[in-house]
Order: sequence, then C-alpha cells, then structure tokens
Amino acid sequence: MLTGIEKLELIQTFFISNLKVEFEQPKWRSCVKDQKHTGHNQIIGKWGEDCAFKFLESKGFKVLARNVRTPEGEIDLIALDHDIVVFVEVKTRSHHHTGYPEEAVTEEKMEHMIDSAESWLLKHPEHEANWRLDVIAVTGAINSQNPQIEWFENAV
Repeated sequence: MLTGIEKLELIQTFFISNLKVEFEQPKWRSCVKDQKHTGHNQIIGKWGEDCAFKFLESKGFKVLARNVRTPEGEIDLIALDHDIVVFVEVKTRSHHHTGYPEEAVTEEKMEHMIDSAESWLLKHPEHEANWRLDVIAVTGAINSQNPQIEWFENAV
C-alpha cells in the first residue's frame, strides 16, 4: 500500500506521450514558494511588459512610466494617448494551457487598478483631466519576434 506522498510522487512522475495529464498540487505544497517557478514567471512578465511597451509606442503613445508602485498596488505601464493618461495592466502567458492572459484580471485586480490610478493622479495633478484603464494581453514564447498581443481599451 502506497502512502499519500508516494502516490503524489508516482502521479508527478507519470508521463504519457501526446497526452496532457493535469493534477492539482496538494494544499500543503501551495504555501511553499517555488523560486524557480517564480523566476520563470518574472521573466515572462518582464518580456510581456517589454512587448506591451513597444506595442504602445508603435501606436503613437508616449510611455511616462513603468512598474509604478502605489499604496494600492503596482501599475505596469502609464502612457499618454494624446491628452489621455492610460494606465495599463499587462498580463502574459507563454501558452493558453493555463488560460488566456486577460482572464487573470479579476474584479479585485480591477479595483486595485482604479485605486492605484487615482492614487497616482493625486500626485500628478497635471494629468488628472482624462484617463482610462487598459489591459494588454501578451501570449507567446519568451523573446518571440511576433507575440500575440490583444489590447482591451477601457477594460475597467
């Protein structure tokens, strides 16, 4: 008879060609930070933000700031679209197996985006007239020359 841990190890080492086997990590494991996984996510996230930055510039936007921290959260990109300040949340995935990037923008995240934008605007009154919140979803392999980019204007 196998123990729970032995069963988990057996499942995790079970491979079948051309068949995707998914399993949920045990609850006790979810509290352990996997540094290798986190580093990979940070690399993908940085690459996605770089893609979004270039995308906005190609559309004529002037990027004012990147990775701005406020008491309410972080704003990935802040840009000017003529006289409109655009706060951008960038979501990146290397593939769609775990869902589409834009699906990661939850209602709670939207509230943080609004609060963060309002906080930034209080400190920058020269830009408070017109503003909006956009989401840019980036999908592709890291350093791909042609990632899939979807732009959701006024997403929030």
